[in-house]
Amino acid sequence: MQYLNSLRQKAYSLNTCIYALYLSCRDVKVDWYIMIMLAVAIAYAVSPIDLVPDLTPVFGYLDDVVIVTLGLTLSYRLLPKEVLQQARL
Repeated sequence: MQYLNSLRQKAYSLNTCIYALYLSCRDVKVDWYIMIMLAVAIAYAVSPIDLVPDLTPVFGYLDDVVIVTLGLTLSYRLLPKEVLQQARL
């Protein structure tokens, strides 16, 4: 039961971080390349077009996870901290 609560808490935290990224990228203080990087990561996550087809065992889904994670992480680190803090509030 505790594991399920921990998992719910992590999912809520991830949801909050992604929504804060979305709100941050709408700010005028954010550089254009950060907005494009975040848009590409999200578009790749929801797009049916992949670099490696999902029918390929393991690597089909692994490329999705790696590309989306890198895009979100780089966007998160490149955002100005004051803009991100304001979006979290």
